[in-house]
Amino acid sequence: MIPISLCMIVKNEEANLDKCLNSIGDYVDEIIVVDTGSKDKTKEVAYKYTDKVYDFDWVDDFSKARNFSISKATNDWILVLDADEFLIHFDKLQVQNFLSQNEKAIGRIEIILNFSYYDKIKEVQKSRDRIARLFNRKHYKYEGIIHEQIVPLDGIAIKSQNIGISVDHVGYMAEEVRRKNKWERNKKLLEKSIKENPNDPYLYYNLGKIHYLTKNYVDAIKMFDKAMQSDIDYKLEYAQDLVITYGYSLLNLRKYEDALKVMEYEFYYKNLADYYFLLGLIKMNIGKFEEAIVNFKKSIGKTEKVIGTSSYLSYYNLGVIYEVLGDIGQALSYYGKCGEYVPASKRINEIIKSGKAKRQIQEHIEIGNLEKAKSILNIIEDFLKNDPEIYSIKAVIFMMENKLKEARRTLEKGLQMFSNDEDLLYNIEYLNSIENTSD
Repeated sequence: MIPISLCMIVKNEEANLDKCLNSIGDYVDEIIVVDTGSKDKTKEVAYKYTDKVYDFDWVDDFSKARNFSISKATNDWILVLDADEFLIHFDKLQVQNFLSQNEKAIGRIEIILNFSYYDKIKEVQKSRDRIARLFNRKHYKYEGIIHEQIVPLDGIAIKSQNIGISVDHVGYMAEEVRRKNKWERNKKLLEKSIKENPNDPYLYYNLGKIHYLTKNYVDAIKMFDKAMQSDIDYKLEYAQDLVITYGYSLLNLRKYEDALKVMEYEFYYKNLADYYFLLGLIKMNIGKFEEAIVNFKKSIGKTEKVIGTSSYLSYYNLGVIYEVLGDIGQALSYYGKCGEYVPASKRINEIIKSGKAKRQIQEHIEIGNLEKAKSILNIIEDFLKNDPEIYSIKAVIFMMENKLKEARRTLEKGLQMFSNDEDLLYNIEYLNSIENTSD
């Protein structure tokens, strides 16, 4: 087995560190914790898991702190985690295979980012990302004051690989951001970095992202514009997020026509659900519903960053569009595909309470469109088990299809629960008359 050293830098992480180290401890051979000035019991928590706890005077430079932590390891293979990241998966066999193949390889772990705003603290958005975190210190070090990057010591980069490690990251939850004063700290460091490297689009992207996350969309767009004026490889992951967040910034400012500029990048992101989901939202907001439908359907099943864009979030928006267009059957069909997504369940309940679904079923029955009537009925049937009218409607459809036995079973089932319902009684009498006539 090739040994791995976990190297961490922490500050005031008493609330998170125990959970982090407890989750990862069985998968690494050494734990290095570097404290950059904690005022709480962070170091006491660290000592529960390792005796290799060191102090480092913070100098407004994440890479210097990272490299210091790496220098304290006794193993060459380094895994980097933050205290607000908790292990959810570690494939030991796959990771060991990766380590044995090429000591210049870089491993990208999966990070599930959890994000919430101060004003909507209970609404959590989740997204997936891959970040380089496993590498051999004989060949790499960190560079960058903030959003530090792994760089090769010999200047020759090698393509990173996805590995079987996944973590849950809570550092962007509203309470964590507030506790750490994260945005102000990062903004200050990014502005300092930009002064030193005024032509680096990655820095402008990250500063724009802070403005976006703090809902300062005007300044976010300014930073994104500066980044996009550079010669960028739009296949890079940060470039994907740059383009999409740029579109959302314009969308939030209701600059819908400007937001359509992101259509220029379809060549790069035709396999990304988040891209088509964004286009769907833009088209939806300018009333181009048919084009919005096409884009939401394109997003379904594709690779996603924000969890749900390739499934329930797209289904939900398709449901909203069809409801606006008055096609209740299609609306309910897409809402029904959203699983446990609460807004979709609310829409289904609202539609049922309003009586729209039953009225549309009746309309389809009247014009003989029985398949459409049945499709709507199948969706709402479970929600209306205590509504006698559902049994009558279902029986009428069976009678129109000349399925008289099924009609009788349905009516008798309804009468077992609602013995005095006038519609059910009328329909069973009508069914009797049909059967007597046929005899």
